[in-house]
Amino acid sequence: MRKSTKTIAFLTLGLTTLVGSAFTASNTFAPGVANPVAGYASTEVTGGTVSTLGFELSPSGDSIDYIHLRLEGDTTSSNVSMSLNDGAAFSCGALPFFDGSQTEYFCTPAELMMTADLNKTAVIIS
Repeated sequence: MRKSTKTIAFLTLGLTTLVGSAFTASNTFAPGVANPVAGYASTEVTGGTVSTLGFELSPSGDSIDYIHLRLEGDTTSSNVSMSLNDGAAFSCGALPFFDGSQTEYFCTPAELMMTADLNKTAVIIS
């Protein structure tokens, strides 16, 4: 039986580089999207630029199976990880794919995350 999934969010996120090597998170959403709510309240990005961020849900829609992440540029040699609700970080490094302009990742949360409980997402690129 093929597992069906739903995408609950695709966001455009930006990162602003400060003087030197310091970074600060800055979220920019697609035109016409006013502070979208898709099961979480905030997203923090450190060390790069996120093109899209999508949550693939369980068949029942009550938990997150994996996260589809696309980063600007070739980040295949970077360490990419995520955390949900300030929990333990989990790696997104398994088989990233660079298509010439963006790098695609599929990240599996380290612990079960219920959709209704997701309040904060962090993406760390180093």
